[in-house]
Amino acid sequence: MNYSSTNGDAQVGSLREALFQTFSSNGGLLMPETINPLPKEFLSNLHTFSFQEICLKVCTNLFGDEIPEQDLENESVISKVDSDYNSGIAIGINSTPTFIVNGRIIDNPQSVDAFKSLIDDELAKE
Repeated sequence: MNYSSTNGDAQVGSLREALFQTFSSNGGLLMPETINPLPKEFLSNLHTFSFQEICLKVCTNLFGDEIPEQDLENESVISKVDSDYNSGIAIGINSTPTFIVNGRIIDNPQSVDAFKSLIDDELAKE
């Protein structure tokens, strides 16, 4: 699967590159070039699935074979995801991305420069 920048032409060719590069060379977020729709039956019955079942379905749909399904179903992975999810909920995180600087949840900065400015302001307080 290829990933493209939300700001235009920049591309990378794998999920690993997209995750570790985070931003494209032109500053945009890296997103899959195509996202297959989830089956209507799944969406109609969403209320019947657990958080883990929803995550598994969304991940397998979004990442295809880039992450083997057996890795996503691994009990230690599920336990870690549950723990991270519950820790985030406990401190008020309810969406991604969420940024915390010096223990304070901040609004999603719209650019790398805005994010850098927020961090610099916090560092200046110390």
